[in-house]
Amino acid sequence: MSKIIVLCGSMRFLPKFFEWKKLLENSGCKVLTPTLVNLRSTYPRQRDRLRVKRAENLKHFRRIKKADLLLILNYSDGKSEGYIGGSTFAEIAIAFYLGKPVYLVNPIPRKTPFAEELKAWGVQIWRNFKSSHLAR
Repeated sequence: MSKIIVLCGSMRFLPKFFEWKKLLENSGCKVLTPTLVNLRSTYPRQRDRLRVKRAENLKHFRRIKKADLLLILNYSDGKSEGYIGGSTFAEIAIAFYLGKPVYLVNPIPRKTPFAEELKAWGVQIWRNFKSSHLAR
């Protein structure tokens, strides 16, 4: 049976979601993603955006429950290396609570207020991930 991997990260990195999804699916994994849309541009009115974001977050938390592991797409956003925002941190917290392994594509950002929690929760870097895990 193939691994179920949930991709998480900022929609600032939207093109990376498509790249990773294709790469992982080509490796035989089932890949679940958030709804791949930038809510800020799709819903310019904050009231509408918050309503949709709440519903989308709940759907994504259910995807996390189904997953074998999370892969966090934490790239530089121009201000922060390895950016992890509030929603992504919440997704990591849900995974930790559910006992799901969490991997980052880049190291834990030095300037994040979440560094201690990420370390305590055992978040690892993807490069340390053995490809044999994909086949299990």
